[in-house]
Amino acid sequence: MSKRLIEEAEQYFQDFSVEWEKVPDTELAIRQGAAVGVGALATIPLQLPLKIDY
Repeated sequence: MSKRLIEEAEQYFQDFSVEWEKVPDTELAIRQGAAVGVGALATIPLQLPLKIDY
């Protein structure tokens, strides 16, 4: 994963008051966020396609 994507994801979770420190795996955290609402991912500007496995 790109560093920029990770930084944007961290900011996203901070913005939504998620306790980021308790999520050890960044990619898992992004998928959990996606599970809450895929539409919320639209708030994260992505430069690369993001594949979400359900």
